[in-house]
Amino acid sequence: MISTSAFAENIYSDSICGYKLNDITFPSKGEVEHDVDGACFNGKNITKYISDGGEITSATFNKVADVFYYTVYKGTTAGYDDIVVMSVAYKKGGIYASALFDTKSEPHAKKPEDETTGLTVTWYDDRNSTLYLSANAWMTSNSVRAMKFSDNYSNKVLSQKFFTDGDIQFITEKGLSISQIGHDSKGAFFPAYLYGRDGKKICQLDTRETLWAVDQPCLDEGVALKER
Repeated sequence: MISTSAFAENIYSDSICGYKLNDITFPSKGEVEHDVDGACFNGKNITKYISDGGEITSATFNKVADVFYYTVYKGTTAGYDDIVVMSVAYKKGGIYASALFDTKSEPHAKKPEDETTGLTVTWYDDRNSTLYLSANAWMTSNSVRAMKFSDNYSNKVLSQKFFTDGDIQFITEKGLSISQIGHDSKGAFFPAYLYGRDGKKICQLDTRETLWAVDQPCLDEGVALKER
């Protein structure tokens, strides 16, 4: 729990937090839900209070435990981003924030799958107690990373590792809808796949359907789409 004096010194009113709600919120910047503009509590901006002066760059919600996960950009050192993954909750009259992972603790990436540059949180899946993140792994593609917790109510991180390339579009009981990029002699194309929670690719999704990310329609075996 952060001290009362720190709270008094690092909260303020602004247009981002113009509404009063006796809970923590992370106002979205626009169409991308996890791309946020700071943090609010009861009409006050608490960004500095829960980020130690850093920039909050993303947030997502664990609805089971009523906990937010968010990333704090602390700056760049020797060409490498210092980004901290944190959790925060309002419980029993106090705001509790904890650091879960700091990219400074990782050795510099030897390969794209280990890259944590531009790390952001994107989704939390309470079916397997896993926080999914995105990193700038390749010039043309992000990577999906998975941070596994011991359970939905715990901050104990069991593992944090590469899941696959691409970007998560939606998560359902079936699995994860992930958009990717491929290349052939004609150039780039943009398939999407359904992945199981074990990281195995299940099928290519029919992205011709309007709600493909939510409905997760699999193409028939042997059929491939190369939408450009």
